[in-house]
Amino acid sequence: MPSWQIDSRFETPENADVLSFLNAHSPSAHSDVAEELLRSAAGVPGVAHYSPNRQAYAFVVLYVQDSTIIGLAYGQSALAFRLPGARGAEACEQGGWPAEEIGPNWIRFEPWSDNETLRESRRRLALWCDVAASAVLQPPD
Repeated sequence: MPSWQIDSRFETPENADVLSFLNAHSPSAHSDVAEELLRSAAGVPGVAHYSPNRQAYAFVVLYVQDSTIIGLAYGQSALAFRLPGARGAEACEQGGWPAEEIGPNWIRFEPWSDNETLRESRRRLALWCDVAASAVLQPPD
């Protein structure tokens, strides 16, 4: 199993849980799930992506300007977003589930579903990516 180096700009208190997961597991990401994560962020202002070595199938993260990680692609089909309290509960009611392996407020989603079209799956992931970004970029008062 490769050991990926994580850029030091992500070493913030807000990222402690996801960094702990990444350091402990050094996960790879199938190119298809990485592509779906990146597609979910298309058109979401203020979101960028990072991978220590995408050509070698390293994990991929989405982050906002202050380097807070809001999304993660790992494994064959694992895709997760950092969602605040009530929004995380709402996401779970709509088919997501807690990604306890990463930490609190992380909700995992299937990037593809037999119960919906690919277009609808992508719309759903784009919605949750936008919610994750907005929670960091425009926190409630």
